[in-house]
Amino acid sequence: MPTAKPFRIYLSHTIRGTQGDKATPGIMRRNMKAAVKAGECLEAYFLDWEKMYGLCKIELYVPGAHDAFPQAAMARGWLSIDQVLDLDCDIIDTCDMMLVRGNYLSTGMIYEIDHASQVGIPTFQFDKVNKKVMADVYDTIHLIIKGDL
Repeated sequence: MPTAKPFRIYLSHTIRGTQGDKATPGIMRRNMKAAVKAGECLEAYFLDWEKMYGLCKIELYVPGAHDAFPQAAMARGWLSIDQVLDLDCDIIDTCDMMLVRGNYLSTGMIYEIDHASQVGIPTFQFDKVNKKVMADVYDTIHLIIKGDL
């Protein structure tokens, strides 16, 4: 079932967590590190699926893995949180699917989910990467590729 272009997935996750504007740099680092770790687990599954089952190449974008620039730009007043979210939505527009990590949805995650919904990008929410979740993700990717979702 390979496609000409990679299947792109955006991983929405919290950065500030339940602390919101009161989140410390340490809390934000921990949240981003957890998102990156989840992304690494997802990518391992995606690579296995490509090699073992011939599924198309999957590219995963994890915002927390690329947060140094936005954080520095916000600290200097060059970008606002809203502008960063708008840039994230530009990235979402290039994706085929959005995965939403966690039971807590931050304001930024809700903004991303709403945008994905408005432009017709399917979303799939999960808390932890496990076999059941990944079986459901695999099935969802197949439905999207076939045009049934």
